[in-house]
Amino acid sequence: MTTTRSTFSLKASCLSVMMLAGTAAFAQPHTKVFITSTSPKALKVAKKELAQKPYLAITDNRDEADVVMDLQVKRIWWNDRKAHAVLTDAKSGQSLHQTEPVTTLTRFTFRPKHGVVKKLIRKRITPYYTQQTT
Repeated sequence: MTTTRSTFSLKASCLSVMMLAGTAAFAQPHTKVFITSTSPKALKVAKKELAQKPYLAITDNRDEADVVMDLQVKRIWWNDRKAHAVLTDAKSGQSLHQTEPVTTLTRFTFRPKHGVVKKLIRKRITPYYTQQTT
């Protein structure tokens, strides 16, 4: 019986140490991102949403950035938007990733630019960076 308890407590302490180590790794920003867009509204929403991600740091200076994200939002129809992003290396200018486009076609919103940028970050950019960090 004592062997089971000690094994359980050992596993629990190892698990808690691994969780703390994982939390510490994500607590510090790994990538500095400079965001460009032709739409000031889309730029504002993207900065606000990406600032909440623990693995990214938003910078207003292109020279200190690791990645430049060019955010492109197009109008499809009256209340529908389409967006995609191109991520390039800030130092070399080499294209790192181009996201698949997302749209607001499936939902009605009074702020379509806001909605499509949030959807792009949630569906395309977040999975890309979480895949890169694991």
